[in-house]
Amino acid sequence: MLLQIEISPVCNHLVSFTFDLKAAALCLGIMLGRYPCIWCVWDAKSGLDHVEFKSRSSAHHAEMYQKLCEEYNSDSKNHAIDCDGVEDMEALGVWMVDYMQMFNIPELHLLLGVGQKLYNAIVATMSEEELVTHELLLKHNNISRSSYHGGAFEGNAMRKITLMVEQIGFPISNSSSIALKRFSEVVRTCFGQKIQGDYKLAIFQFEEAFKLTGLNCSTKVHIVCRHVIPFITKFLPVGMGLGAVSEQAAESAHSRFIKVWRNYQCSESLENYGENLLNAVKEINFVNFIST
Repeated sequence: MLLQIEISPVCNHLVSFTFDLKAAALCLGIMLGRYPCIWCVWDAKSGLDHVEFKSRSSAHHAEMYQKLCEEYNSDSKNHAIDCDGVEDMEALGVWMVDYMQMFNIPELHLLLGVGQKLYNAIVATMSEEELVTHELLLKHNNISRSSYHGGAFEGNAMRKITLMVEQIGFPISNSSSIALKRFSEVVRTCFGQKIQGDYKLAIFQFEEAFKLTGLNCSTKVHIVCRHVIPFITKFLPVGMGLGAVSEQAAESAHSRFIKVWRNYQCSESLENYGENLLNAVKEINFVNFIST
């Protein structure tokens, strides 16, 4: 999973990736069960109370692989497999890296995941009359759901929602509304291209507010509260926010390509599938070129 570019015999550059969390977990062989975080061995059942955890790294992954090999080979029914390649951890050299150094924190997925979780919790407590008013206020403030994502909010819409908790009819005293307002400060201070204010304080206040909601701690909430600060302080230049390594550009490109592909879409079994796909790529590249 680590892409290593050799610049010279004595200089190696580590390339980091921006992944969808599920895709990253799949690539690393991490099951999205009790320990779903790709950056640490976090027990999801303990929620935000789990503060001491072991960071995941390529060394940790190699150790787990070796253990599995040994367990597999201990059964005489199995055909023995070679696991010598991971016995000497030091021999792996540059591969001994923290996964946080390899995988950027996907701020868009955190924004949508945490924001939608709190949004759903707030809406669930509102009366029918309040919901009608809420929908009218969303429309008045040009906040719309995306048909492409099954009626969910996209990034820009969710950013507006986090900033307009009171203006869109949410009950102010609701614990989830308070948590959403606290989350908006996290978004404002460190989800952009540059750090704007005290993001560490914003994250601390969000964590305290989220605990009061009584909601289960999702993986994305855990990442916000436990991994954003160390990622920014260790792996980003001073003053740079998560937006600088965001996956939003790729998400937007994917959405635009889907719209173009609809004009060429056909079954993969057809002979002209490859040609249609190539033409779709040419068109989206041309559109991107003339728009720059």
